[in-house]
Amino acid sequence: EELTPYVQESSDSEGGGIELVNGNFLWSSKTGAAALCDAELSIKPGEVVAVIGQVGNGKTALIKALLGELQPVPRMIVDQSAMSSSNVTHISPAIMGLPSVTVQGQIAYCAQEAWLPKGTIRESIVFGREYNEDRYNAAIRDAGLESDIIEGGQKMVGESLREFLRTTSARGMLSHETDVGEGGSSLSGGQRAR
Repeated sequence: EELTPYVQESSDSEGGGIELVNGNFLWSSKTGAAALCDAELSIKPGEVVAVIGQVGNGKTALIKALLGELQPVPRMIVDQSAMSSSNVTHISPAIMGLPSVTVQGQIAYCAQEAWLPKGTIRESIVFGREYNEDRYNAAIRDAGLESDIIEGGQKMVGESLREFLRTTSARGMLSHETDVGEGGSSLSGGQRAR
């Protein structure tokens, strides 16, 4: 689906800042489901922001709006009360205006979805580079995976390796040779992120 561009870059200030004005969005023009209604946000350069809240309160919608991934619409589309009979004779520009996002300088976004290539835990960490045991073990430690990984299996082959992997998997444990599956499907959400 082609989206109307609404994210503008501004070189007016140094540092990274972002401002959302008149934030009215649909998830998709096909479904017509409202994602955000009348959202406003201003993040000044240097501020660090965490978006928290209960499930279904609009955290993902807000982030997608800031990234330019939602369908911008006038407020009257997402808020039918804005078009009540008392407002029909005079429609304010705020009700008709499209949302805008202005980005000042550089900003960063860290997605909550981790991406892992298909392969073993070791292959995912080494990621095509030459294996260095010290670096690999430091990565396991830094990611907090030491208590999740049972040692063994490195020198096993064939049926004995398959049996070792089946046994560790059945106990909810991982080994360095555990196949993480496409996108890390055999890992917990926390393990994938780490």
